[in-house]
Amino acid sequence: MDTSSIKIVTCNNNDIKINSYVLTYQNYSIVIDPNNYEEIIETLKDTKLEYIFLTHEHFDHILCVDKLREYYGAKLIAQKLTSKNIQSSSKNLSKFSEIIFDFMKKTPKYKINEISVNSADIEYDDIFKLEWYGYTFFFKHTPGHTEGSSCIYVGNYLFTGDSLFKNINTSFFGNKKLKNDYLNITIPFFYSLDKNLLVLPGHYESFLLEEKLK
Repeated sequence: MDTSSIKIVTCNNNDIKINSYVLTYQNYSIVIDPNNYEEIIETLKDTKLEYIFLTHEHFDHILCVDKLREYYGAKLIAQKLTSKNIQSSSKNLSKFSEIIFDFMKKTPKYKINEISVNSADIEYDDIFKLEWYGYTFFFKHTPGHTEGSSCIYVGNYLFTGDSLFKNINTSFFGNKKLKNDYLNITIPFFYSLDKNLLVLPGHYESFLLEEKLK
């Protein structure tokens, strides 16, 4: 699928350096994992935000979801466990942000207020497909980093959230089940894909899928 008509802008001008992605076709937009409201609004400009996609439930990837929904009337699409967990500050980890940032040795000291996000407008279990102005977005549940983690791909782009990075391994927070799910479900999924896909992760730089899998 030729996706050359879709413009993709990475927004990562935020204190915790997560990658939010704004995808625009003509006058219509999609946002993936929205963090910094002001930067995203500036990037959207006069386009109409129609959808918000989430790759997983952690607070740094959902910070301005409801604010964007309220302003634009956009619909939120998320895996059903992500949809459930974003509603809880303990499940989305915002309750423990100060501990997490301290572990990351983030200086100066940093924390966010506890947040909860309303459930998704569209939920899916294992797979989901969205048709959008001639483009097909595929959603696949890829448990491991979290129980609700998913990947989204369209054309030659693969959005992995925190499920795949180029130079570091995905974390499972000591959860043995999540690690087993990652090895038995998510890794085989990555190997089933076109190795020339461009991976756009939740943190750090983009890379070709084959660079990681080899």
